[in-house]
Amino acid sequence: MFSRLADRDRGRLTVFRGHSVLVVCSITSPFPVNTFKLEFSTVVLEKAAVDNAAHFVLDNEQIQEEDYYCSYDYVSKPGEFSEQEKFHLTIKEASYVRLDGAESRCLGRLQLEYKAEWRPVSQQQWSLREAAVVCRQLGCGFAMHTHIQSSVKELQSVWRFFSDCEGSESALLTCGSVRESMSDKTIHVLCSDIMARPTITVLADRRYSDDTKQVLVPEGHSVFVNCSVEPRFPGGSFSLLFSGAKKPTTSQKSSNYSAVFFLQNFNQAESGNYSCVYHNTVHQHNFTFQSKAVHITVPESRDIMLDDGQQRSDDAKVCSGTLFMRKGPSEMQMVTAETTGWDLKHASIVCRQLGCGEAVSTSKTKLQTFVSMWRFFSDCDGPEAALLDCGHIEEWFSPAAIQVSTQIQFKLDNRDRDNKQHIYYVSQR
Repeated sequence: MFSRLADRDRGRLTVFRGHSVLVVCSITSPFPVNTFKLEFSTVVLEKAAVDNAAHFVLDNEQIQEEDYYCSYDYVSKPGEFSEQEKFHLTIKEASYVRLDGAESRCLGRLQLEYKAEWRPVSQQQWSLREAAVVCRQLGCGFAMHTHIQSSVKELQSVWRFFSDCEGSESALLTCGSVRESMSDKTIHVLCSDIMARPTITVLADRRYSDDTKQVLVPEGHSVFVNCSVEPRFPGGSFSLLFSGAKKPTTSQKSSNYSAVFFLQNFNQAESGNYSCVYHNTVHQHNFTFQSKAVHITVPESRDIMLDDGQQRSDDAKVCSGTLFMRKGPSEMQMVTAETTGWDLKHASIVCRQLGCGEAVSTSKTKLQTFVSMWRFFSDCDGPEAALLDCGHIEEWFSPAAIQVSTQIQFKLDNRDRDNKQHIYYVSQR
């Protein structure tokens, strides 16, 4: 269907987005016209006059909302163009079709607005070609299924659709027309985008991240990935897709339209892009929807270390000394012994996180100077992979000059059998 401007005095034309436009430039004159010129934006189109008129077809990708100008020259005076006649083109959203369904705007009975009246659509030869145009026009992806259904026991007013659609058109009335009719049959369409993308949310080190941010997870920490969808279709399942190193995709059933995946003891090999994939069967058709990807990675620096006071030229593992911790991008600081609940189970988590074997004992030691430190607040059971998986640190200041530190003695792993004892100190006020 073309929108047509034949009367140059109208000065204004409104077309639907996605439609083509037929612009007719004409003049009533006893003298023969040679050429008509249509100008808009930076485009200049010329056509030879036929019966003192010219037809310009502008496709849907070519038209813009702006002023257009027609002018002409006579055969007797070629090249001397007349004063330009202007008209303004306004583009209106092609919102004259909709799918009437309670579950989704991309699923349901087809309705069309024509002559300011909404009615169901009926057509005997309706196919996936026409349905594809509807889904494209609605921004609902591609057509999955369509059928004609007897929806009422008696005749009702409908718009009967007459089609010349191939399936690639951008709007339904660009390849067909309608007229009033009565029918007991209506058209139903199921498009691919019946729901929005799933949402992925990452909880790592007690910090949330949204879809657009990179998530930094200290090595050895745990990560919770929550996948969720809008509550429309019950059931279904979620998969957590990992695009980094070779790692199998994990899946679980949807519970209240969401699923939580637990990534324990996260390491560098697991760094990469993670996305949620939702699977469900709707009206006997299988659907798969994938969220945006979130990049989860291990930062180069650790959030925990032991310092035994010795200088080393390499990155050798240190399994004894004073305990230091980091919170976010802050500097490493000692941990105050005022953490009253500190015991062997906490020391075991430190050993496990650093790969230093098993903790044997822990004790405190005094410091002689005032030092700014972290205070550790615990909710640990002991089997956790990282200290901050089960606790939180806050800046702490000592009112006294004398400090207390915690001394932890470790069993040695196989690489440290030559040493008899490893001790680290956790400074506390």
